[in-house]
Amino acid sequence: MFSKVYQPGLICIFDADNEKPLKIWEKKIQDGSVKRILSDEIRGLVLEISSKMPMSNYIYCPSNIKQSLNIYYPYLHLTVKLSYSSIFAFDVLIIDDENVKRRFRISTIQTFVDIQPFMCKLPLSLESGWNEITVPLHHYVKSIYGTNYSKTQRVAIYSNCFLKKIYFSDKEYSDEDIPLEFHIEDIDFQENYQNKLSGVLQKKKMSLKR
Repeated sequence: MFSKVYQPGLICIFDADNEKPLKIWEKKIQDGSVKRILSDEIRGLVLEISSKMPMSNYIYCPSNIKQSLNIYYPYLHLTVKLSYSSIFAFDVLIIDDENVKRRFRISTIQTFVDIQPFMCKLPLSLESGWNEITVPLHHYVKSIYGTNYSKTQRVAIYSNCFLKKIYFSDKEYSDEDIPLEFHIEDIDFQENYQNKLSGVLQKKKMSLKR
């Protein structure tokens, strides 16, 4: 999808504030719901993915299974909050420099690093509030498989969560260098409300612990 498109420093593939936030996504609903709601906490729109059977409800991108994202940037960022359940997971399908597809499943129910030839399951720990997760894909690919990250093909987000934004970056940016629209505390907030919620977002860069 993005291989023939100029890729700036940041590429956003999901934004709950967009008119059609799931334009390039598809929903898979077996139990529960996928719906956009208004969050009182951040005074903005978020996507709620919920299910009593967490892995049965999810969204995936691109919507066409024959297409690929072809995003070359190695840092994946997600702004999420756990909903009524502590169970949450997401998948990232990448291709390395040996043209091998590797799937990373990162979830709160995984307690150890489970490495298989074409899939790796990784544990995730989240705070109770809003979290900005940063996944250094190039580091994972190199550390686990000994190859180099080439590009991301697909992303899937499972229940149970509130989702605000998903984007890729070419490098790690300081808060000052990231545009305001990428900061949750600067979205749809009144000026006198920003200071109160300036600490609502917990930043979390994932590291590999076996």
